[in-house]
Amino acid sequence: MRNWPKTLLPASYRGVSFQVSEEGLADSGRRVAVHEFVKAEDHATEDMGRKVRRWKVSAYVAGDTADTDALALVEACSTDGVGTLILPFSGSLQVRCTECSTTGSKDQLGTIKIEMSFVEAGGTSTVQATAIGDRIAASSLATLPALISSALSAFGQ
Repeated sequence: MRNWPKTLLPASYRGVSFQVSEEGLADSGRRVAVHEFVKAEDHATEDMGRKVRRWKVSAYVAGDTADTDALALVEACSTDGVGTLILPFSGSLQVRCTECSTTGSKDQLGTIKIEMSFVEAGGTSTVQATAIGDRIAASSLATLPALISSALSAFGQ
């Protein structure tokens, strides 16, 4: 029989430790486009690849330093870039923190609850996003001198 408590990893994000009440994969599966057709009794589906995985974590810090521990975790969640999240059940993950909120209660002094959401870091994209606005502005600026010259010459005649 498995000894569950001995197999659970200590939780941390960017090296800041915390206790976990609940953790779970909040979103996974496939991205599917559903195509519905006018006046048809049928539809089509199109597989668009794996969904980005997201985790929800209900955590807490407790003890005499709970307030400073909670602030350290909030700072870790607010730091730019990818960080290592270690969860008891899910293990080590490369993620970005998307949400972090804290709750304290006078009924549980010395304990601060923390709700966090994470998204998997992903790799570097092979898709090059082009800012269309920048291209339009650059094109307009390139033709601007000729337009001004043309407009001024019309008044000069």
